[in-house]
Amino acid sequence: MSGGRAPRIGAIAAAALAVAAILLAASASRAAASYVCTGSAAADEAGLQPLIDAGGSIALSGAEPCAGNFRAVGVTVTIAGTGGGATLDGGGTGSVLVADDADVTLSNLTLRNGEGSGPDEGDDPAGANGGGVSATDSSLTLLGCRIVGNHAADQGGGIHLAEGSLMLVDSTVSDNHSVAGGGGIDSDEDVTLRVTGSTISGNSTGPHGGGIEAFDGSLTVIDSTISGNSVTDRSDFRSGGGIWAGLADVSLTNSTVTGNRSTEFGGGIGYSGGAGTSLTLVATTVSSNHADAGGGGIRNDAYYGDAVLSILRSTVARNTAGQGAGIDALALHGFTSSVSVESSTITGNRARDLGGGIDSFVDPSGGSTVVTVSSSTIGSRARRLGDGNQAAFGGGIAANGSNGTASVVLRPGTALVANVATFDGGGVFLRNGATLVSGPRVLMLLNRPNAVG
Repeated sequence: MSGGRAPRIGAIAAAALAVAAILLAASASRAAASYVCTGSAAADEAGLQPLIDAGGSIALSGAEPCAGNFRAVGVTVTIAGTGGGATLDGGGTGSVLVADDADVTLSNLTLRNGEGSGPDEGDDPAGANGGGVSATDSSLTLLGCRIVGNHAADQGGGIHLAEGSLMLVDSTVSDNHSVAGGGGIDSDEDVTLRVTGSTISGNSTGPHGGGIEAFDGSLTVIDSTISGNSVTDRSDFRSGGGIWAGLADVSLTNSTVTGNRSTEFGGGIGYSGGAGTSLTLVATTVSSNHADAGGGGIRNDAYYGDAVLSILRSTVARNTAGQGAGIDALALHGFTSSVSVESSTITGNRARDLGGGIDSFVDPSGGSTVVTVSSSTIGSRARRLGDGNQAAFGGGIAANGSNGTASVVLRPGTALVANVATFDGGGVFLRNGATLVSGPRVLMLLNRPNAVG
């Protein structure tokens, strides 16, 4: 799959609307209210805020947006747009919605023009997080919503959440910006974040997580598209044009990560590991992303602890970077960066220096890298012999063991086909004690200038 939403999104949309109807019906016995938006911040804050304070369900309507900055504190509330939907407009004066110790469901709404004013955590003073929504110690559910054109001077241009949960279903988070992380969505401190049937696109931030930043928690992405997001800073650590995660369990299933960019690492995905965590891709495409330094498609670094990357039935294609255009694995601080590729294809990636398909390197601080490939193609697919991976050294795979141990293991059913190195190691390039273990039924064919260098 590449570009666009998965075909099941229509079903997901219907399910989301059904869930919204159930939630509205369930809350109706407690409180039911309707409000017609006026477009006047003074009038809408005076009219809508008391309804939010009371909790229950609220139906919004009106040709004008509900203007102003709203709060949900210690309540359970559902806010739903009627008909074609309703709009909440923050007017550039604060977060559109700040939630604290609340259970909030937003359905069929557009949140726009917010300027982050929420705290980083619930007991912090007002800050500059979460242009669209800033939530702490809260459960947040968005069904069929659009979070667009919001800004945060700190984190979470579209949405910021600390210590809670966020479920995003059949929604769009686009064209939001933050200065310090999580251009579209920022989740921090033990957050469960689940994105289903949704699009995260065109968001940007300075250092990490142009589309999504997930730190210390979990991120699950299903049937969704992460596209056209970017990391833009030019100094310090930058990673994850589409997604950046650290100390977090991350999984992507039936999804697409495409056209994202980073000025340093992880054009598509930047993953910084952590004890007991992993990054898993299943039936997912990572394509046409770019990183100026390493990991055009995926950067897998062991900064916080062992970094475990598993790729199953997926495609990593046409990404570009200085090194590790498809995948860049970095071990450091004595930890291990491991990459497992099974029943997948890594093709058409272009690195300026090392590792067109995959590059692995051990930082001077020490550690180890392990690259294992099973029943997969690294290079050109059938009838596409011009679509191999390319680099100066290690067209298919490059490994460097100078500061620790680096191993490449090729298991049965693996094919390295038509990869190209400008100087050495068309198929695999090994240096400084890196090792290659190649099992039976491993095919190396048409790699230039040689199979192994």
